[in-house]
Amino acid sequence: MEPTQTGFSLNEEISNWQNIMLNGALTPDDVTELTQHLNDEIIELQSKGLNDEESWLVARHRIGSPVMIN
Repeated sequence: MEPTQTGFSLNEEISNWQNIMLNGALTPDDVTELTQHLNDEIIELQSKGLNDEESWLVARHRIGSPVMIN
């Protein structure tokens, strides 16, 4: 998927999100599964007319944030 006029890159955002999730309390397998759910959600939102950036923001919110280990 190509960046929009704002310079948004869905692929970069997903990659950054995965790295953040891996630094939390999740295993690589957990991140792989969550990434699939995230992608499915993005596709669903795009089918309803949202652009890449809008789909990303909504899907990321729905998936949630990682639990950080200190």
